[in-house]
Amino acid sequence: MIVMKPGILVSLKTSVAGGVTYQRTDLDDQKVGSSETRRWETVKTVDNVDDFMRAGAVRGEASALIRKPCIKSAFGLICLSADEDELEKAINEAMRMCDNYNRSGTNLSNVRVNVLRGRIADNDAEAARGIAQEITDLLEQMKTGVANFDVRTIREAAGKAREVARVLGNQEAEIVSNAVAAARKAARTIAKRIEKGGEEALVVFRDLQLGPIDIARFAFMDPEEQVKQDASLAAPAINIQRFSEIDADQVHDAEQNGESSSMPLLDFAPADETETVNLSSLYARDIDGLETEVP
Repeated sequence: MIVMKPGILVSLKTSVAGGVTYQRTDLDDQKVGSSETRRWETVKTVDNVDDFMRAGAVRGEASALIRKPCIKSAFGLICLSADEDELEKAINEAMRMCDNYNRSGTNLSNVRVNVLRGRIADNDAEAARGIAQEITDLLEQMKTGVANFDVRTIREAAGKAREVARVLGNQEAEIVSNAVAAARKAARTIAKRIEKGGEEALVVFRDLQLGPIDIARFAFMDPEEQVKQDASLAAPAINIQRFSEIDADQVHDAEQNGESSSMPLLDFAPADETETVNLSSLYARDIDGLETEVP
């Protein structure tokens, strides 16, 4: 399980109530076989446009205050425990701002801010799985962006991954940081050499260093998926008897021609005792020893 920093899951809801009404009129329904199409018209009426615009501005500012000390994730806002005091001050300031607006003048609109907080422990397995899945999805988006030479997709996924990585432990955050650096470098290379330089995509792709992204994908992969990945990377079994026969023929031919063979003599097994060896270890990569170039 990945390690997370302790924090707070923040559920934020802001709204503007009053000063605006909506009237819906159903137009027609159409059914064709098992499908259905509906049309309607909505009329929005704002009683005081200036007042409503001010309310929207206050709402936006209050929301930005609370979001500032938080990390945006697919599951909502997360505030690290280290930033809890800053979050508390932001909530109080946002509440004060909205209260001042609601009490002033003869406003027709009211701004509302509601915040719910739930604590996340560093050993919260469910939260860790959720964050790991989000990181994995973003890494997949980076790989897809590279495969399609889509600079925008690469950069957007890398930016989101860097933000979410703030909730991870130091070791996990470093893995994601290396992947983000590799993705951004790939994006710069694609933009410079393909989009501006007009080079062949395949030639440029061969020069991209994507190892850190693959390492991160494996690190955050679900354990069951890791097992499947290991199995898919296993090298085919090698039939030693077959190689023995080839080696023996080569040695025999060399001796018949009066040549000395530099090949070592082997103690071959009988033909009916074929032995197989799996050479997966020869294909294994030393992740710890992989050098990553970070721009």
